[in-house]
Amino acid sequence: MHGDSSIAGVPVTEGHFARRALLSRPLALRSAMLLGAVASAWVASSFASPLAPAGVEPALVKLLRGMALIKALIAMTALGLAFWRFGRPLSLQTAIACVAGVWSLVVATVLIWQLKDILIAAGIFHLALFALLVIAWRDVLPRRV
Repeated sequence: MHGDSSIAGVPVTEGHFARRALLSRPLALRSAMLLGAVASAWVASSFASPLAPAGVEPALVKLLRGMALIKALIAMTALGLAFWRFGRPLSLQTAIACVAGVWSLVVATVLIWQLKDILIAAGIFHLALFALLVIAWRDVLPRRV
């Protein structure tokens, strides 16, 4: 069969090597996550004006923007932890879930700052945060030899 071989008796396919090559490059994963986070923030911010909608109480705007700043701190912490995690071998599913989770946190935070679809943005933020916590809980670091 073309592309099939074995290493120490364990069958390995070309797809296995391609997937492993992607995940063994922390710079590529980290770059994709950072560039995607910046792009997510830019796209989300282009949907609404940074000015508060007319008729909204100034105290409510301050409260919601304060919450958005707290959520931004949480998103930056998640980004930093994922950045650190990408320095070690991980599965393709874990990498995709981490990147998507961080991007979702960024988008939701920007939408809350913009006072745009706050209920939906809060739902996205908390769902992404919960997903990242489950990923971290289920993730197994390989043992160092």
